[in-house]
Amino acid sequence: MLKLIVFDWDDVFTTGSTAAYHACYVQAAKDSGANVEDARIREVVDELWGRPHETVIQEYLKDELELFEEVNRRYEEYVHTEIFLEQLSIVEGSLDMLIRLEKKYRLAIVSGINPDLLKNKVFPKFNVPNVFSEIITSYDLKDRSRGKPYPDMLNMVLESLNINPKHSILVGDSPADMKMAQAANVTPIAVLTGQLDALEAEELKVEHIMNTVAELELILPKFI
Repeated sequence: MLKLIVFDWDDVFTTGSTAAYHACYVQAAKDSGANVEDARIREVVDELWGRPHETVIQEYLKDELELFEEVNRRYEEYVHTEIFLEQLSIVEGSLDMLIRLEKKYRLAIVSGINPDLLKNKVFPKFNVPNVFSEIITSYDLKDRSRGKPYPDMLNMVLESLNINPKHSILVGDSPADMKMAQAANVTPIAVLTGQLDALEAEELKVEHIMNTVAELELILPKFI
């Protein structure tokens, strides 16, 4: 019996997240005077998707590490501004779905997003309902390098809510989400609004694939 639905956030509920992070990384480098091409920054961001932003910045600044502190400071500032937020759109129908789901299941978020950004900027922007029993981000980890695809964050949710992995599903948009769920013995469900396409999801042995998170209710009967 399904008891818990865990969601990633970026590019699951808000589309445009990838472009939003790209914009902040690029602007931080540019305003700090870094001599690195925009295309290279985007390439590194995509290669290290889900890793701590410090790791990403160190990689694309590896020839100008003396600028790291300045770029990192600017990046942390920009993700809380319209440089990030103006890129985002909410997936149609997803918030109404959450209200319906909350009446039947425990809901949680596991994400790499900055929790202050999520709770104090993104949630208010889209009037996200207060339906989540637990929100765990990589900022809650003692070792942030143990983010996705490691199962640590998902295990924290399962332990906190005292729910068996067999009674849980994880909805995400990236290979790291799918691998995290599999490592925690939680059934993964892929959405195609972010990092994954259908073929990649199938290659990861993901059985359940949706175009958007708003389709989730159509497949939930399979878990009853």
